[in-house]
Amino acid sequence: MKRRHFLKFLGALPLLGTLPGLARAQHTGEQMPGMTPPPGGKRNIAVLYYDMALMYDYAPAAEIFRVAGHSSLFSLYSVAASREAIPAMFPRQIFADYTFEDAPVPEVIIIPGGDWMAMRERTAEFDWLKSCQDQGAILFSVCTGGYVLAVGGFLDGIKVAGLQSQLEILEKLAPKAEVQSGLAFVDAGNIVTAAGAATSLDCSLHLVRRLTDYETARWVAQDYLDHFAWRPDFRGQPG
Repeated sequence: MKRRHFLKFLGALPLLGTLPGLARAQHTGEQMPGMTPPPGGKRNIAVLYYDMALMYDYAPAAEIFRVAGHSSLFSLYSVAASREAIPAMFPRQIFADYTFEDAPVPEVIIIPGGDWMAMRERTAEFDWLKSCQDQGAILFSVCTGGYVLAVGGFLDGIKVAGLQSQLEILEKLAPKAEVQSGLAFVDAGNIVTAAGAATSLDCSLHLVRRLTDYETARWVAQDYLDHFAWRPDFRGQPG
């Protein structure tokens, strides 16, 4: 499978958000040779839905995991405070597969940009993120999703990447964090921050390699995306 399949996926992003949740948007793909589920079953990859969550932040990152696993390595689903309609940029409403009370414990949580300012008044999302982090989950923010982690106090004392044009905002929101300039993403262990939506692709490939192996990440990057410039050690800005 080639880049054209990924472009078709991007063209279908508006349709993805109209479905009840990410789990319902999955489809079985062509199996990679030799792929077997990890010990204990599939790895859970959750997407946090909240007000005005940006599809172009979470959908491409989620697609990288879907392609890498082809329904055998990763299980993707969305989580929110409730199953009620959540206002979004486009489509106008999204629906989560699970709530914080009944969601499976994830290994990775994708945190997209959205109405991060409103998160200052909320606690349920932060309580769930902290509970998952305490159980070993990796918190993976994309673009201004890093602001959500900053507001929740998750970035204190670690190196983080942020939207290059708004680094001063991240510095104000997380004064105890070491905000890095000129980096596409930073892996700080159980906190991984991608500077923007575009750099989340390389960051997702990095996480696929971290959770599986080099060959799986290379296959997704070069054989599926035609991302021939992909390097497993990439951290800086492209070009």
